[in-house]
This record gives sequence, C-alpha cells and structure tokens, in this order.
Amino acid sequence: MWRWILGAVLVTLTVRAADSIPLQVGVWPPVQLVCPDSDVRGLKLNLPYTDNQRVQGIDVGLVSGSEIFGGIQVNLGNWVRDLASGIQVGLANSDGAMEGLSIGLMNRVDTRLTGMQIGLLNQAEEAGGMQIGLINTADSMVGIQVGLVNVMRDCRVPCLPIMLFQF
Repeated sequence: MWRWILGAVLVTLTVRAADSIPLQVGVWPPVQLVCPDSDVRGLKLNLPYTDNQRVQGIDVGLVSGSEIFGGIQVNLGNWVRDLASGIQVGLANSDGAMEGLSIGLMNRVDTRLTGMQIGLLNQAEEAGGMQIGLINTADSMVGIQVGLVNVMRDCRVPCLPIMLFQF
C-alpha cells in the first residue's frame, strides 16, 4: 500500500515538472493521475470528475473541468472557465467563451460565442453564429436563432417565436 502511495506521489511530482502529459485519469481532484494545475495533451478520462489547466485532445467521462480546452469533449457536464474551442457534447455545457459547436440540453457561454449551439436552452452574452433550441437567448448577436422562444436583447424586434435573425 505504501509503495503504491509513494509511487503515485513520485509520478505526480514528475508530471508536475513536465509541460503537458498525454493521459489524465481521475476520480476527483486531487485523486487523479496528475495534479489539477497540469496541462493534458491527449486523452482525459473523468471518472467521475477531473480538472486541469489546459486540455487539448479528447475529453470523455462524467464531468470535466478546465481553464482552456481545445478538441472534442463528450461528458455529462463540460465546464471550461475560459476558452473552449472544438466540439462539446453533454447534458450541460458551460464556457467562459466558445469557438465551435456545443450540443446539449443546456448550453451557456458567459462572454463570446463564435459558432453554434444546439440544445433545449441556449444562452450567450454575445454571439456570432447560430442557436437552435427550444429557448435561445443572447444579449447581442449577429446570426440566426431557431426555436420556440428566441431572444436577442439588442435587436430591433427583441423576441420572436420560430426564427429571429440579425446581421
């Protein structure tokens, strides 16, 4: 038992010194293969939750957290605090900013969306692209919303059913 714990500590310290690692597997921070402030470039497995600074590659499991993400995420929940770029698939996707495609029941972008959201509830502060869902909201948008309720707060007509667009 002690050898396993000592080995895990040595692996964590060794990886901490590296620029990025090719594999992350975790249960919950800090019980994960490498520490949360490490970068992952490759495969990240969240069983159920891991968190890292920067992740590039494929990110799968239950819940994923990161500061910056680029690649493909397939989790029940995806949480990127700064910039997500690529494709996200999950029940809930929450990003600081998003460049790419988010597919989920709920998609939320705190600042700038460049791309597309597909879900029951789509929300972005500033959007460029398309939102397809039951309810779509954006404070400002250049693009198209398709859904039952569409809201663009800065639009001449700020709310319409079926389709709302502004260019």
